[in-house]
Amino acid sequence: MFDGQGRYSLQIVREDRVRFAANDKSKGTPQEYADAVRGSNAHFGRYTVNAADKTITFHIEHASYPNWEGTEQTRSLLARSLRTTSSLSAMKRPPCSLRWRSLRLR
Repeated sequence: MFDGQGRYSLQIVREDRVRFAANDKSKGTPQEYADAVRGSNAHFGRYTVNAADKTITFHIEHASYPNWEGTEQTRSLLARSLRTTSSLSAMKRPPCSLRWRSLRLR
């Protein structure tokens, strides 16, 4: 979610995550905990958009991955109507993209 004052909250989860066998978050196995961390990402803070460069920069205040806290990450934007694609090439995985709706570049 992005607001008009430059704040955002972003949560990404894999759709194929496996449920914990115990059905209790505090009773997961080491493998279940590892898979849960690898299958989700969340952070919030401030954002800035550079329409000329077609980029968005996340100024991360807090994140589910603590090493990202206090960092900035810039992503490229490819605007197509009201749908926008953001590259996640900064992640140490094969590049992927996100499709966002209602993001307007001004």
